[in-house]
Amino acid sequence: MSRKMYNPLVLILIGLAVFGFFYRLITQPMQLLSQIFIFAAIAAILFFLYKRFVAKQFGVEGTSHRPKQQIKNKLKKTTNVIPHRKKVGQKKSANRTLNKRSSAPNLTVIEGKKGKKKNRALF
Repeated sequence: MSRKMYNPLVLILIGLAVFGFFYRLITQPMQLLSQIFIFAAIAAILFFLYKRFVAKQFGVEGTSHRPKQQIKNKLKKTTNVIPHRKKVGQKKSANRTLNKRSSAPNLTVIEGKKGKKKNRALF
């Protein structure tokens, strides 16, 4: 029984908001649509201003532009260069040295007294 209990004041405010929305929808639908449009426009402008100016000051990720060096590196990686293909008769060069894996460390088992209990002070 984990039912959330909400503050009665919050429930009353939500109920009045729903009632006001439906009342305005029935009596003045065009004024309601214009009010929603104005609210959406103001929210979009505030969002744009936040992303453009405020987020840069606080260093929020995803808002700052990439430095020019990163863009240049990306352009170098994505150029349309055809890789050099080996001829059919050529073999791989074996000049590369292979790194051998080091052997596993020597592990030792330390046997203890498993059956004996520790003497602890009881509080």
